[in-house]
Amino acid sequence: MLDRVGLYPELAEYVSEHLTQADLFNCVRVSRNWHAVFIRHLWETFSDHTSGSWFKHLEGASKNNPMDGQDIAWFKDVYTRHAGFIRHLELCHSFIIYVCFDKTNPAPSTSIAASNTIDLTTSMITRLKSLTIKHNSHNMDDFLKTHLVPMDSIAADGHDEEALAETVMAEACWRLAKCNPRLESFDCTKFRHIQQRIAEHPTALRTLQTLTMELPYGRVPRIPPSVTRLNSSLLRKESFDPTDPPGLINDTLKELYIKDEVRTVAHIKSLLVQLPSLRYLRLRRVHLKEDDQPPAVAEGDTWTSDLRILLCGLYERKSPELVRIFPWMPNLVEFHHSYVSSPFTTALAKLRVLDLQYETIDARCVADKPWVCLDLEMFRCGFVGLPYLSDRNEKLVKDILEREEKARREGLPEVARTAVETELLGIAEEGKTMRKSVLQQISLLTSLKHLTLSRDLKVGRGLFSRRKTSLSVYRSERDGKLYFRYNDVLPDTLYLRLDTGLGQLASLVNLELFGFESMNHRMTPAEIEWIARTFPTLKEMRGLAIHGQVGAERDPSMDALRELMQSLRPDIVHSSSFTGYERQVRN
Repeated sequence: MLDRVGLYPELAEYVSEHLTQADLFNCVRVSRNWHAVFIRHLWETFSDHTSGSWFKHLEGASKNNPMDGQDIAWFKDVYTRHAGFIRHLELCHSFIIYVCFDKTNPAPSTSIAASNTIDLTTSMITRLKSLTIKHNSHNMDDFLKTHLVPMDSIAADGHDEEALAETVMAEACWRLAKCNPRLESFDCTKFRHIQQRIAEHPTALRTLQTLTMELPYGRVPRIPPSVTRLNSSLLRKESFDPTDPPGLINDTLKELYIKDEVRTVAHIKSLLVQLPSLRYLRLRRVHLKEDDQPPAVAEGDTWTSDLRILLCGLYERKSPELVRIFPWMPNLVEFHHSYVSSPFTTALAKLRVLDLQYETIDARCVADKPWVCLDLEMFRCGFVGLPYLSDRNEKLVKDILEREEKARREGLPEVARTAVETELLGIAEEGKTMRKSVLQQISLLTSLKHLTLSRDLKVGRGLFSRRKTSLSVYRSERDGKLYFRYNDVLPDTLYLRLDTGLGQLASLVNLELFGFESMNHRMTPAEIEWIARTFPTLKEMRGLAIHGQVGAERDPSMDALRELMQSLRPDIVHSSSFTGYERQVRN
């Protein structure tokens, strides 16, 4: 029965996206039907480096030390038969270059040592969408020199063997890229020779959209005009010199991602000046020097950037000097950061999106302080640091208040509070006052469409490991079964209850998404009915569907709240920010 899945290629198309290389290999061995459907997906994405022991066996075979009976001819036959399926390729071994351009003997042979030259006219792999070059010098020494470069002529001419071998490899990789007219993504970070070829022939790769390479001297080199996204790696700290002439102007690049450290404001400005059409900038690590002086602004200088989205991470939450770059970005509407401070918000008064997805703010720092970004349409951040009472202590507070209310109603003398009761009532009152204050601040953001009052739900450390350790699972008191432990729900967060200020959010008449996944929200049916009645434009809620994750324990009280909301507002979608969990658990 199982082999009949091959009769439904659309089902295999969907399933294959969620299978590992090993899973796909097992699928093609089930039956002829399965082989016909899954063989294309098995070879569509192929990486010499990440496909288990494949790279190790290939390296052993290239050194005439075959493993499991797979010699170099066997690997050549595999690539020859399946080259037409490959769409995404990572080059970690020179052998694939040899096979790709070898047209002299298509059938597998017992020896390939006789052919010591390479024909770069036509490639067997011609349908690549992405190509990543992982250049390893030891592989080139052991295989490339032996099979691709005529070593006798090199020695006779007195040329440097390594330099000539690297030149041949660069030419082969460059021709491979050119032989794939549908190439969209190219990663040549570790191969400077290829980067030089791209700069010399920027129009050779006409379909390229994403390019990953180094930035020589911290400046953007000449790149193909079709490239709209540039990822830079290995940006050397000492490479940028503000006294050097500026780089070339690129009018087509829209997105730039710098993976390594940026240390000066002048460097950031240099990049913005070179890229006038840049809309998206991500700086993985910003560590500006405290004594760093921004470039002087000349009289009459009206230069500004049209940047719209900025993502950056600070090094150890330092470098407040980052605010120096904001005056150059008057059109910035989205700021995604791991840390925020008052200088930042003051400089970002025109923001529409403030996304501090994995950051939490101490509620004591924002209560009763004026907002700067009053036009926000999206605000995502968690609030912590509020006074917290356990369920048991909250019940004690409730009992104390009911006891005193009953005494006043019946005209009985009040019972003196104990020291513990006085302390508990003080904590409860302080927490209620602070929560009302924070929600009052949020109520001023009347343009909000997306409001998330907690960090996106993530899961405990080690949860994705194959071993179910005691840290990632727990035994439920309800049914005695084991469930995954979600330990991101914080206790000292806002309470979304009417008696703690939820009613103040009635001013958010444009709200479309409301999230509170990692909060101990303490909502009751009264709050659910109020939300359903107050927000007519609400389309999505995140916080009542946590149990929908694979392996999560169902919470009857949460289920009841969600069912009540669905009965009142069936148009509202209940979702969660965490995706891909089922695939991780299955693997």
